[in-house]
Amino acid sequence: MIGDRITDIIAGRKAGCKTILIQSGKHIDAPIETSMPIEGNIQPDAVFLDLSQAARFILAGEPD
Repeated sequence: MIGDRITDIIAGRKAGCKTILIQSGKHIDAPIETSMPIEGNIQPDAVFLDLSQAARFILAGEPD
């Protein structure tokens, strides 16, 4: 799961996915409001400045 907000990362984790946070500027915005509790200790598996960096990481076949 690739996203630019912590709520994207939380959704990815809840779905059982590896997660990548893109630092688009929105990554520092407040979480999107939801009726589900937001766990503040969830962190992405990787962080990149842009989508092209994330794509190179994925295509390189980085180990789990």
